[in-house]
Amino acid sequence: MRLKKTVERYGKSFEIFDQDADYRRSIAFSILQIGELSGELSKAYRTSTSDRMQWGPMKGMRALHYGAMDRQMIWQTVMTDIPELKAFCM
Repeated sequence: MRLKKTVERYGKSFEIFDQDADYRRSIAFSILQIGELSGELSKAYRTSTSDRMQWGPMKGMRALHYGAMDRQMIWQTVMTDIPELKAFCM
């Protein structure tokens, strides 16, 4: 998983993330990709798994604007939501 490798490369510190524009762009692009790909899942699948995964907000993350992103929200997504998504997919 590229996102995990990016976090391992740069570190698990919000301060590092917040100060490094390349790190922020890399993370934001990964989240954007996840949002795009989740939109490709069938509606039937998303409906049948909606009790375990919030597909709507995930799909909505693809609307990130790099210059205006909420850095705390992005970091929370990476540290909490992405590991939950990974566990769901396993």
